[in-house]
Order: sequence, then structure tokens, then C-alpha cells
Amino acid sequence: MFVEYVTRGAKAGLVGGVAFGLFIALVGNPLIGYAETFEHSHEAPAVSGTVTAVVSVAGGVLLGVLLGAVVFGAAYYFLEPVLAGWGSVDAKSYVLGGAGFITVSGAPWVVFPPQPPGVEQSLPVDVRIAWYALMMGVGALACGLAGYVYRQLRRRFDDRGWVVAALGAIASLGVIPMVGVVAPANSVTGPLPTELVPVIQAVTAVGQIGFWFVLATAHAWLVRREEPVSGPSDPIDASMATDS
Repeated sequence: MFVEYVTRGAKAGLVGGVAFGLFIALVGNPLIGYAETFEHSHEAPAVSGTVTAVVSVAGGVLLGVLLGAVVFGAAYYFLEPVLAGWGSVDAKSYVLGGAGFITVSGAPWVVFPPQPPGVEQSLPVDVRIAWYALMMGVGALACGLAGYVYRQLRRRFDDRGWVVAALGAIASLGVIPMVGVVAPANSVTGPLPTELVPVIQAVTAVGQIGFWFVLATAHAWLVRREEPVSGPSDPIDASMATDS
């Protein structure tokens, strides 16, 4: 059973990885290439655009398969009983995808937002790596807390309890910026025009959000295809109906 879950997660990761790799090749690489002209305006690219695109797609596929197997395979296998409280099969996949994005990218970006090429950062590499790992842990814990708060509030309130529960879960994610406030300052300097930096950061964020969305969508489709679900989709709703 565990191997089946991991295999299914890897399949979803393959789909997400291909989409992510194509996004990098078609959108990210040209933007980065343009940004690099401000740093090396007279230097020719070391490799051709075709090679760079192939490497980007291959890297996206590897990343997708890895995260798909770990998050939507192994993690989903152990967390499925908890995720059941979020409702349908699709909802469980998207909740897990959102948690994956927050853990891997969203929470660390509170301290270290994505930076364009050529940027020099004041903090040493080892300090940045340590804080990045710490913020990933904070993101995972915050997602777990959000899930716990959701389930508790969902049981406490009646038919509209999901609204209160969802708001409570979102509020629980406030733990992330609270920890980020105590992080050391990391000043950055670089040759890029000021108005180009937020564009690169926005494209990076769109790529990551799109990656996790496609991964979650593919996983939900595979679950529906391989494991048809019957009966109540939300155990919390079922228990509330029974109690009433």
C-alpha cells in the first residue's frame, strides 16, 4: 500500500514537474537572461538557450517527482486520516498542496524572499541555510496547527462551521510572520533596476504556486481514478449529522 501511494505521488510529481520545467524554460529563463544583461552586458551566454531549456525541464521533472513522492506519496499516506476532515478527495489534495507550498517556499520567503541573479546578501550562506530550514519547520508546524484548529472549530459549530474553521485555520498561519520578525536582517545589493526586482519575485512566486497547484490537481485526479470514494466525504460532517 505504501509503495502504491509513493508511486501515485511520483506520477503526480511528474506532471507538475513537466509544467514547472516548461514555465521556467519559457518564462523564467528569458527573464533571468534579461536580468543578467545588467551584470554582464558584454558577455555572451556560456550555453545555448536550447541547452538551458532542456536542463530547466529536466530539473523541473526531477524536483516534481521528488516532492510528489515525498509530499503526495509518503506524507499523504500517513496524513490521510487527518486530511479526511477537510472534505472531498480534491480538497485533501489541494490542502496538502497548499501546505507543501507554505512549508517549502512561503514560510522561508518571509525571511528570504526570492532574489534575482547578481544580488549580494549580507548574511553568510550558512546562516541563511539555517534560517531557511528553520522557517520550513515553522511553516510545517503552522500548517499542522491550522489543521488542528480547523478540525476543532469544525466540530464545535453547526452547518456554517466550515467558515469559522477556515478563518481560524488561516489565522493560525500568523505564527509564520511572528517568527520571521525575530530573524536577522539580510540586506541585499545588486545591479538590477529597482522596478525589475519585484517582477522577478512575482514570476518566481507564480511559478511555485502553479507548480503546487498542478501537482495537487494531478494527484486528485489520480486518486479519483484509482480509488473511487463512496459514502460521506467528510467524517466531521457525518458525525455531526449522526449527533443531530
